[in-house]
Amino acid sequence: MNMTRKMKMMNMLTMMRRKMKKKLPKKQLLKKKMMRKMKRQLLKNNLKNMKPQLKRRKTKMKKALLKKMKTVTMMKKEPRKTMIMMRKMMMFLMR
Repeated sequence: MNMTRKMKMMNMLTMMRRKMKKKLPKKQLLKKKMMRKMKRQLLKNNLKNMKPQLKRRKTKMKKALLKKMKTVTMMKKEPRKTMIMMRKMMMFLMR
């Protein structure tokens, strides 16, 4: 099978899949939504009745992740500021 034909076949397949996705009956979609909702609820409940130290650790991890994300986005947006910040950090660590 030559490449162009293969590509065409693949495209056809993806299109078919998309069409199938769109044609999902309402009930199934609702079921999916409900499942997602239930999962979220379970997660929330787990956080609520978890042991406090575990909970703390989880929130700490979340906060750290958020911080990391923030720094990454900042690096992308304003490289100069990050450079200054990094230098400051280095100076602080070297003391």
